[in-house]
Amino acid sequence: TSPASVRPLTEVVYRKTSGNVLFILQFLSSICNEGFLFFSTNSKAWQWDISMIESKNVADNTVELMLRKILQLPTQIQSALKLMACLGFCCEEFIVSSMAAGGGVLNISTAHLFDSLEFAAKEGLVDHVGSSYKFAHDQIQLAAYSLIPENERCHLHLWIGSQVWANKSAAPEKALFI
Repeated sequence: TSPASVRPLTEVVYRKTSGNVLFILQFLSSICNEGFLFFSTNSKAWQWDISMIESKNVADNTVELMLRKILQLPTQIQSALKLMACLGFCCEEFIVSSMAAGGGVLNISTAHLFDSLEFAAKEGLVDHVGSSYKFAHDQIQLAAYSLIPENERCHLHLWIGSQVWANKSAAPEKALFI
């Protein structure tokens, strides 16, 4: 594919994303998922439907874009992301597993919670580095946190605090910084 033939696509992508790298990646992912941008095995080149890409509505900001993406995920994965958003930008596997072990608010097993976070990692929303999970971007954390109704946030934070307190003897040095 020649640079000249790609120019109309790059102009549309730039205009719709204002050059924001996170926006660009998510926008390209969404137009690929919708079939507006695809690799043709026949021509061995990328092809696109510029009129469909032009007509695509784009979120006004990164949080809104991330909200749309998160809301398309299964409920269990949304719940895992909301929990992680309450725990902070980055959290240790130990803390995540202690949340699942507590039952209560989550009603999810440790294995399902980790499976959900791994799925979110494959979607590019979180990174799994060593024994920690961290949001791939602070705007993703904000989007996940904004999905928690304001009147439930205090209850969730209190529940998280009680889980950390209940499990503090297992790793007090890690519980201290939650």
